[in-house]
Amino acid sequence: MISPLHHHSVTLTTLLTFVILPFCVDANKQVVLFAGPHSTGASSVEQFFHNFASGYNNAKTSKALDGWAWPRVQGNLGMKNANFERPKVFQYLVTHADNEKQQDILNTAIREAYGRANEGVILGTEEFDRIGETPSSHRNGLAAMEEVVNFLRVEPEDVWVILNYRTPRVEQWISHWKHMDNDPDYKEFLCDDYDRVWEMLDTGMNPLGLAQTIRHHTRWNVVLIDMVGVHDLGTDSSHVIACEVLGGTDCQGGFLAGRYNKTYHNNFVDKEFDGLDESQLDQLETLLRKRDCAYQEKLRQDHGFYVLHESTLWQGCDMKDPKGIYAKLKDTDVLLDLFQSQLECEDLKGNKMEDFLLSSDNYDALTAKKTLGQLQKEMAANEFENLEAFELDEDTKAGLSNGKTSPVTKTKGKDEDLSDG
Repeated sequence: MISPLHHHSVTLTTLLTFVILPFCVDANKQVVLFAGPHSTGASSVEQFFHNFASGYNNAKTSKALDGWAWPRVQGNLGMKNANFERPKVFQYLVTHADNEKQQDILNTAIREAYGRANEGVILGTEEFDRIGETPSSHRNGLAAMEEVVNFLRVEPEDVWVILNYRTPRVEQWISHWKHMDNDPDYKEFLCDDYDRVWEMLDTGMNPLGLAQTIRHHTRWNVVLIDMVGVHDLGTDSSHVIACEVLGGTDCQGGFLAGRYNKTYHNNFVDKEFDGLDESQLDQLETLLRKRDCAYQEKLRQDHGFYVLHESTLWQGCDMKDPKGIYAKLKDTDVLLDLFQSQLECEDLKGNKMEDFLLSSDNYDALTAKKTLGQLQKEMAANEFENLEAFELDEDTKAGLSNGKTSPVTKTKGKDEDLSDG
């Protein structure tokens, strides 16, 4: 049984059922690991907490985050541009896992922050999304997170992994292309390096697969932030994390006190995309949404998986999936083959788009989102500003396990564009 020491305004969804997350636990410090993924505004989140929770710049450190620490890393890690790279320093936990000197510097900073924090420590990097097979980078984000948790000796129930969920899904995909260093055209990007694009599709482009893998291997808590729901409510992921995930923080109207206008849009690339026409983009969007649907049934029954401000997630999914298309799309070889078939890349495996995109598909339903009124109503119905203690009792857990859910009204319409950062 878990009881939080402090609480505040929380609007959370365990899939379609609203509950309150027990983020702050009596006598137990928490470890919060932000894991991106890539091209979902991760750099902006890292900049926010580096500025306001690390103590790195005393003029900016926010008292509203007292009790929480984003580790302040000191020492030479070989950074070429410290102003840009310092907030992103925890990528070295993944990218330079074999460099003992760098690991010692990072681990010392994390231990120090955890020791001085009353509530817990938060740190992150989009490189944590390198989970599973990584044939291009050969990196292991899960092992890096496990290393942090193990040397801090934190129990699984006190660990929280945060993932952003960006829609339209195809915009995240295009953002991957935009951020390529060698500036390829889209066909070069898609066709010339199979392992690289395969890894992108299997890791950062698959946040629900990441969530399921993390839950299966670690039993840590996983929190998914629906970025469209957050955007439509007028806030951003950084403030949602500060006010709704971290316990004991001082927030006003969903924003960190004193930092109402402090949001970041880092790492934005203004680059026109003309590699596919609109109908082809709609095909990719449908494929990606259908793959997301494949994770709904299992994750909705997982009491350690939570969704914040759910708006676009799992809209229009047909849980019967009579042709088994959702499950087939979990195979990244199949999904990438379909992507590459649009541009007739070499060495195609023969998967046909018409076998996965059916005449019965409802694109508007799959790409729907909740109205602002629905989001606000759900917030009002789940306001716990003065809650001092909460327990997810056994009756509640039993109800969730029996599949009891709240009805969700779907609203047609495409989602707004979001930053590429």
